[in-house]
Amino acid sequence: MRRLGIGLLGLVGGLLAGVVLQDVLSRSLGSSGSFPVFVLAMGSLLPLSGAAGSVLALCLDHRRHHRNEKQAEGGLPDEHGSTSVDRSAR
Repeated sequence: MRRLGIGLLGLVGGLLAGVVLQDVLSRSLGSSGSFPVFVLAMGSLLPLSGAAGSVLALCLDHRRHHRNEKQAEGGLPDEHGSTSVDRSAR
């Protein structure tokens, strides 16, 4: 269920980024005269940016989750340079 929520948030973020990018590109490329290619590119920009946002969000979440698991096992140092393993028990 968590991955579904992360994927949906990534989809919304990707679509919003696509809308902003589409607005910027339409203003800059709209006056250059490349209209037919421009229309085809704009039509596929929103679905591609939505999918890219979703995939990016899932990859970042997986990476963060995997890193936290490694830290909990004592394999990776935390931000202070020490591992989370209690060494006083040795």
